[in-house]
Amino acid sequence: MEYTRADVFVYQIMDCLVSEYDYKIVNVPGSRRDIWLANEKNLMYPMIRLTPTPTTSAMFEKEYLTKIKKALATLIQSEKSLLIINTNESSSAYIEEDVVQIIATDQFISDNNLISTFPSLLKMIHGVEDNQEECARLMRHMESQQMKKVKEANRFHWKSAPKLSLIIVAICAIIFVAMNYFLNEDATKWIATMVAGGGYYKAMVVYGHEYWRLFTSIFIHYDIFTLLFYGISLYQLGKVMENSFSKIKYLILFFGSALVGNVLVLVFSGNNVSVGMGGGLFGILAAFILYVWDNQLYRNPVTRMRVSQIVMITMLALFFSGSSPFAFIGGFVAGLFLSVMLSKSQRFIPFQKHFYLCGAMCIVFLGYGALTTTTAFPQYQDLDKEVVKEYKRLGLENYSQHVDNYLKKAYEEK
Repeated sequence: MEYTRADVFVYQIMDCLVSEYDYKIVNVPGSRRDIWLANEKNLMYPMIRLTPTPTTSAMFEKEYLTKIKKALATLIQSEKSLLIINTNESSSAYIEEDVVQIIATDQFISDNNLISTFPSLLKMIHGVEDNQEECARLMRHMESQQMKKVKEANRFHWKSAPKLSLIIVAICAIIFVAMNYFLNEDATKWIATMVAGGGYYKAMVVYGHEYWRLFTSIFIHYDIFTLLFYGISLYQLGKVMENSFSKIKYLILFFGSALVGNVLVLVFSGNNVSVGMGGGLFGILAAFILYVWDNQLYRNPVTRMRVSQIVMITMLALFFSGSSPFAFIGGFVAGLFLSVMLSKSQRFIPFQKHFYLCGAMCIVFLGYGALTTTTAFPQYQDLDKEVVKEYKRLGLENYSQHVDNYLKKAYEEK
């Protein structure tokens, strides 16, 4: 490809805006020799097209500009005018509808507002002896800058970290370590240890009315690998979703989804043990998918790939031990409902009253189903005995006897 003087100016302007003004290069298929930049933080010029193509009016490429501008506006949530910086000396500046074209060469910049907004442009635009070498140099520089930004983005920063997600994972980790240290004397009896530590066990919820286990089981995990995987998935989702909700709403979304998932396990599953944050994790996943759809982030190829990676990683949680499938299903559905009910998006506000009504009805039905669930079969007498032993070993004689009594009595009556 033979680079012209106008191409050199395009690359110089791109280098300046990306390096010094935090613009990002947007990959636009079929964008000819243009370079498209976006920066939602720049309120005056959030969308910029750099082009060396001679133009005197937007009318001649209206369809092309409208299509890309609409996609960019959706991506960065901005309705500002599109700024075109044209580096071809035979082009003309113009203002037409929501498109503004400014001419920028080493001799002339047609708009003083551009100079005041990006003062570094004046010293960056200059002619060179070898156009090919200059463009190649600038492309190499851009590649190195992009690599630095990727490394910086992947580096952990507490200030921008999803703190609520990390706190939840930290609590789960502390409980896991404590259970291994204080409770787990025999690794072969780990299921009894999880129940003794507060895990969900249907027999104890139904016959002992220990409904608090629906909540405490969220923090208990089957093994360190499950905890690490869930923690990484929640961290990735939290980096996006904690900024989309207030702290209170994020916690409502996570724990509300997890509790609904566990209630579904109680109502629809047999006598089983279920632990883990799977329901809450899938509730956040549902909110994340809705967020991507609402903001149409799937339109951008780079963002689409990142979204796909997060979704696929989280979906792998289905194959880890601990949580019942009903916990994942209930958590996901609850996450959809709660994210619509808690959203500030104009797309969802008209439907929120209907979701509140439907949600209230679902809570009533689930509550009724939970309270009227009176049996827990099949019977696991060996597990019952091990749980009672765990409580005795901890010095909880009265409680261990209470558990033993109501389990034996319930099974005898049934």
